[in-house]
Amino acid sequence: MKRETAEKAETLLKLMREHEHLEQRIRDAYRLAKDGDQDALHKLTNVCLELNDQVKRHLEENLAAL
Repeated sequence: MKRETAEKAETLLKLMREHEHLEQRIRDAYRLAKDGDQDALHKLTNVCLELNDQVKRHLEENLAAL
């Protein structure tokens, strides 16, 4: 039981780190898009879509593990 809990905690920490990386990319692209950079707006959109897909996948994985 303790081992399962520890493994789940490690998985959640890993997922959090992945999301932090994407959040930084979103912040960086947002700063550029805010100044009117069209390419940055496309990057921002793509990163947000990537984050959304990642969150969905991780939720499905966590629900399956329960």
